Amino acid sequence: MGNTFVVRLKKRKANFSNLIVLIMLVAILGYLGYQIVPVYMAQEAFQEDLLHLAGRAVHDYQDNRTLAEQVVQLGQARQFSIQEENVRIQRIPENPEVGIVVDYKKTTEFPGGYIYVFHLRSEAQGLL
Repeated sequence: MGNTFVVRLKKRKANFSNLIVLIMLVAILGYLGYQIVPVYMAQEAFQEDLLHLAGRAVHDYQDNRTLAEQVVQLGQARQFSIQEENVRIQRIPENPEVGIVVDYKKTTEFPGGYIYVFHLRSEAQGLL
């Protein structure tokens, strides 16, 4: 009878330690999701902004420099790091079409001083 009590107690301790490990794993994955998902959500919103900007650039003609400056401003509003030289405007001479390709970065800091830089790319095409 005494041995079965010890065996049950060891099983409970093992189950309890497994539960703690599981809770810690879920917490770590939740925290990573909390840090990473907003970056990709902001990227999707920026993509939508680029589509609107490309469509507007086709409708009321804007030169490439003005368009690149607007792209940089949109990216900075979403807290992305964008240089004007990483914005490429593509126009097809005989078609009323504007393509915008942007390479940009987003820096996220994790606990312990670990810094991760997301390298992102968005493309948008405005058609008339």
